[in-house]
Amino acid sequence: TPALGLTLDGVYTVDGDAGFRFTRGTEVTIAEGGGELYLSAGGLTIDMGSSFTLKRHAPEDGKEPGGIYIHESEKDNLFAGDLKLSSNGSGGIESILTIQVEDYLYGVVAYEMSNSFPLEALKAQAIAARPYAMRARAANKTKAYDVVDTTADQVFKGFDPALTNVIKAVDSTRGIV
Repeated sequence: TPALGLTLDGVYTVDGDAGFRFTRGTEVTIAEGGGELYLSAGGLTIDMGSSFTLKRHAPEDGKEPGGIYIHESEKDNLFAGDLKLSSNGSGGIESILTIQVEDYLYGVVAYEMSNSFPLEALKAQAIAARPYAMRARAANKTKAYDVVDTTADQVFKGFDPALTNVIKAVDSTRGIV
């Protein structure tokens, strides 16, 4: 896509620079033009060069770290982690999410199966999905990313807090491979 609309549901900085900080609830648009990325927020547009990373930080208010809502994604779910954005050289934006494996599983188990499946089946899926992701990470060390979010790897659509059975399954099997 040539542009992305984002809602930052957490504290984020650009490339870890504390002077370039966004607070929870900030609306951001990223647009690609001529191999450059343009970040727009609060009526200001800045040329960010060909790539940059929105880095997630622990909030000072004690709330959960949150993540990013990507308005162009299939589901209105939270993507918890750092988001690297790059011009793909063809007028589009490549986005790579760096995420902890347990946060990743919240967005995998629900779409590889369904929240309505029995809890024990969801637990088995969570346990099976961990080594798959770890194996993909080891096999793809030379790539910019470990897995894709489609059936080519494991379907991933972000975190939905309404999927309580999936959350319970992932949490109760945390770390088990």
